[in-house]
Order: sequence, then structure tokens, then C-alpha cells
Amino acid sequence: MNSIKLSETQLTKTIRDVLDILKIPHFKHFGGPLSPKGVPDLIGVLPPSGRMLLIEVKKPGGKTSPEQSAFLRKFGLSGAFCLVAFSAQDVIIALAAEGYEPAQKMHLQFGGSH
Repeated sequence: MNSIKLSETQLTKTIRDVLDILKIPHFKHFGGPLSPKGVPDLIGVLPPSGRMLLIEVKKPGGKTSPEQSAFLRKFGLSGAFCLVAFSAQDVIIALAAEGYEPAQKMHLQFGGSH
């Protein structure tokens, strides 16, 4: 399957567009020298539950750093919905599998199954 190669910045924008369509409030975390290591790229809240959403965006073939993996593991064990996304489709599939109804509808609309 041939796919368009997106930069991580473009991929992040595409995922943010999907989150906007799904009406998931979120923001982009911009790391810097004063930011703790490992904080994911996208931070949001799943309505209506208020469950925290953390997404680390990676280009296909990319890997999380030990700090990123530890951060996601720590917050996941505390109840946050955490994922590493290599595409916008990864986000839709993961949210649909988690039971987020708008993502389930979007997934079915684009050829997914239950």
C-alpha cells in the first residue's frame, strides 16, 4: 500500500483535525528546556467522561524515548487513555475500540468494522 509520507508536524496537524471533528478538546504540547521530559505531543479530554487523553505522535517506524514510554505508562496506569499514534487512523481506531461513539461512527463510515 502506497501512503503519503507526512512529517511529524503534518501528522500532528492531521490528528488534531480529527480530534476537532470528533469534538475532543485538546492542545499541542511544545517541549522545551523547561518542560519535563516525556510529555506527549497532544493532551486532551474525552467527553463526556472527562478522561484524560494523551497522544504521542510518531512517524511510521518511529519509537518512543524511554521517558515518553514511562510517562504514558504512568498516566495509563492512573486511568488516562494513552496511545502512540503513527497515523490519524490509529487515533480513530483506538478511540473507537475504547468505546468513544463519535470515533466508532467515523470508523464505520470509512470502512471499519466493529
